[in-house]
Amino acid sequence: MNLASVRAGISDTLQNVNNLRIYEWIPSTIQPPAAVVSLGTGQYDADFNDGMVVNYGVLVMLTRADDQHGQERLDEFLGQGNDSVYHVVDANPTLNGSCDSARVTSWNNPGTFSIGGIEYLGVEVNIEVLG
Repeated sequence: MNLASVRAGISDTLQNVNNLRIYEWIPSTIQPPAAVVSLGTGQYDADFNDGMVVNYGVLVMLTRADDQHGQERLDEFLGQGNDSVYHVVDANPTLNGSCDSARVTSWNNPGTFSIGGIEYLGVEVNIEVLG
């Protein structure tokens, strides 16, 4: 499995979420609503074919200018509707052929995040990739 190809596959797949800007690399500034893809933990030899299991984090962030609206929009990105991270990954489980399978497993760490000295409302979505 090529980690750069998987990152690109996640980024391309997330482009299908309406009104969400995708950053394939951790930027110094963002324009919300935004999702930043980052590499998480990994495990070698996860199956009998020398496969790997790699976890990616997608930090979904919104402006804090209107916390209530931001939280409502965050709920949409986390749900299972058409404009959710879960839905677009579920609809493209090989991430454009970059892996054997991928699935959204959970989200964690809801709260505020700082990028470039600006605080955003956000949550980390976890994607498990097999390859």
